[in-house]
Amino acid sequence: MKNSQLAVIVASGLLFFSGMIQAQEQHAGVTKTIRITATIGDNIYVSQPASDGWYSTVSLAPTDGTQTNFSNSIPVQVWSTTQGFTVSLAHPLEITRSDSAYKMAGVNIKFAQPGSDGKDLSANGLAQTFTQKAKVGKGYESVYQLQVNAKAPAAARGSDIQGLYTGDLVMLFEVPVNSI
Repeated sequence: MKNSQLAVIVASGLLFFSGMIQAQEQHAGVTKTIRITATIGDNIYVSQPASDGWYSTVSLAPTDGTQTNFSNSIPVQVWSTTQGFTVSLAHPLEITRSDSAYKMAGVNIKFAQPGSDGKDLSANGLAQTFTQKAKVGKGYESVYQLQVNAKAPAAARGSDIQGLYTGDLVMLFEVPVNSI
């Protein structure tokens, strides 16, 4: 290869590289980062049946024409690597009116296996133990009923208790520590 050809090739390369740098400086991009995570080794998974999601809002419906008692039964699917797991409330459920003037009374939370009356999660904040029977793959799975009941607050004479009442139900599902 002749020196003149080598000089043309080197000069062309430098010119091309210089053009790339100028293009990058003139058209600066925007870098965005999204952290992607995945956890492998979960010992328990809780979801809506036939879904991999969870509930965002659930409404209580009146159980009579007087709108004194309200309830809902919500299906909850639990998959775990062990037959046994526990459920507890992180804190008692309080359902209050949006202005915090009134709070529903007699709030009761039960978690029930199919065909049972359920175990009271509201009592003493203690965890309740459940045993799954259906073997699915490398774990166990069942659909339970989360039962939420509440009573309308008592109105002071001449007061109006109507309004939107809300509360956050926070539940803790755990497998036995010795099985992890």
